Amino acid sequence: MRIEANHNFSTIDIYKGEQLVSAIDLEGSVIEVVKELTDLFAALDVTCEVVEID
Repeated sequence: MRIEANHNFSTIDIYKGEQLVSAIDLEGSVIEVVKELTDLFAALDVTCEVVEID
C-alpha cells in the first residue's frame, strides 16, 4: 500500500501496488488525515508508505 498526499490539490490517493484504490478530496489538513490513516493501517498490521507531493 502507498498513500500519496498532494498539498496542491488537497487530496489523498491510496494505491495497492500500482492500482488506485481510493481517492479522497479534502478541504482541511491533508497530513492530519494521512496520519490517521497510517495509524489505522498500523493497527491493522498493514504496511504502507507515505509520500508527500508538493
